[in-house]
Amino acid sequence: MGLNPLPDMELYWSSDPFYYNKEIAQVFPIIRFKKITENLHLNDNEMEPPRGSSEYDKLYKLRPLLTVLNKVYQREAFNSEVQSIDECMVKFKGRSSLKQYMPKKKDLPDIIKKKQPKPLRLEKHQFAAVTAEPITAIKWLDTKEVAILTTAHQPLDTMLVKRTQKDGSRADILCPKAIASYTLSMGGVDLFDHFRSSFPISLPNRKNREQKYNVPPVE
Repeated sequence: MGLNPLPDMELYWSSDPFYYNKEIAQVFPIIRFKKITENLHLNDNEMEPPRGSSEYDKLYKLRPLLTVLNKVYQREAFNSEVQSIDECMVKFKGRSSLKQYMPKKKDLPDIIKKKQPKPLRLEKHQFAAVTAEPITAIKWLDTKEVAILTTAHQPLDTMLVKRTQKDGSRADILCPKAIASYTLSMGGVDLFDHFRSSFPISLPNRKNREQKYNVPPVE
């Protein structure tokens, strides 16, 4: 639960002071909390359009929440030249018809692929670019390979960036402008990852909660 994750939900109401969470346990008892989580509804199931109907909505049960969130996002969003957009995977073992299958998904350009024939391998701080309007693919070899797709930069635009050398000194290194610009603005993605790790939404299942320990006998 947010900032105080425990391996089992019931531990927030535990009589053990090591686990007990006063701020949660005093709001309502665990039985009431379980009943709310088991019976929480966002929409009226009796009004749900039948499957096959033109008004059928796969997300009917969540639609009121999604509608509110979309309005809030549009109201609070501010357009700017730089915006951080990230995606994450949420573990799900059930069945869902909301999966997306893209059989005609375009392959990445050859320069983006990790395995390259020896003549095409980059030396340190070299870069290569290929353009298929309006997208440019750029790969730059820093300590590791850095690859990026851009529609906002010219393939040959470069700028000087500071890099720490083995002796601790700082040196100016030529870097593709698209990669340098991304590095300056990627803090939003890092912030999102921080909040996602602090507020997990997945719940441990019984299999994950049950752990076995082999304790040697005490002589």
